Amino acid sequence: MISIDGLTVEFGGTTLFKDISFAINDKDRIALMGKNGAGKSTMLKIIAGEKTPTRGRVSAPKENIIAYLPQHLITNDNCTVFEEAAKAFAETHEMENEIKLLLSCVKYELLNLRHGSLGRHGKDERHCRRHSVLFFKIHI
Repeated sequence: MISIDGLTVEFGGTTLFKDISFAINDKDRIALMGKNGAGKSTMLKIIAGEKTPTRGRVSAPKENIIAYLPQHLITNDNCTVFEEAAKAFAETHEMENEIKLLLSCVKYELLNLRHGSLGRHGKDERHCRRHSVLFFKIHI
């Protein structure tokens, strides 16, 4: 549960919002609605820990990850929103591809062992041999 208690935000003597309190439970789906300048983005930035309120506090379990995706992305390329969001998982996708490659190399080596073949002498064999040797060294 995320708990917001007595949140107040003031800018230069102007109060954006005052004494806001609410809770977001584990299965809740919420919407934050209001007119332009009402403080929706500011509220989300405070909940995500990117801004500090004038008063009040936000609390959440330590294992929770709270993130904020700004409505205006700062990018240096012409990516779609999906492509930009996918960049967050680039390392995971690289690991998945490496696992797939290792598994195909292990299958390649097992087939060679089964059939007593010395294998092909091409790029795939060299690549697989390098990776499968690493694989077997790790798991011995």
